Amino acid sequence: MFNLAETSDGLVVSYPLWLGVLSIAGIALLAYAACPKAVVTRRWAILVVGAMLTWTGIYFATFRVTLTPEFGRIYGFLADNERMDWAQARTASVVTKNQGKGGPKQFMVVIDGSQRELEIPLSGLNDAERQRVITYIYARMPR
Repeated sequence: MFNLAETSDGLVVSYPLWLGVLSIAGIALLAYAACPKAVVTRRWAILVVGAMLTWTGIYFATFRVTLTPEFGRIYGFLADNERMDWAQARTASVVTKNQGKGGPKQFMVVIDGSQRELEIPLSGLNDAERQRVITYIYARMPR
C-alpha cells in the first residue's frame, strides 16, 4: 500500500495520494450535516464520521518517511514527527509485530545511543522495495 520514490535527496515512502480523498469525503459529510435543511436523523453520528474521515484522509495524504544521507524522518499529521540522524544510530533490525487485524507487520527499527527508536514501516512495500529501504539505511549507519 506504500509508494517508494527516489528523490535527489534520498528515498521517500508514502501512502498513495488517492487515500487523501477520504478527507474530501469527510468534509462533504461535515458540510451536509451542517446544512440546516438536510434530512438527518442522527446528525451527531454524521459529524463524528465526517471528522474521522477528514483526519484520516489528511493523515494518509501527509504521511512521509524521508530517508536522506544524513537522517531518517517520519511525519504524519498530528500523529508522528520523529527524526534520527544516521550518525547517532547504533543498531537497526527488521522486526515483525502482530498488531491486531491484517496479520503481522514488518518494521525497520533503528535505535540511537540514547535508546530512542525510529520505527520505519516496511509491510506496505513489495520485497524489492523493502530490501532497497533496508540496504539504504544500513549503508548510512556508522560501522
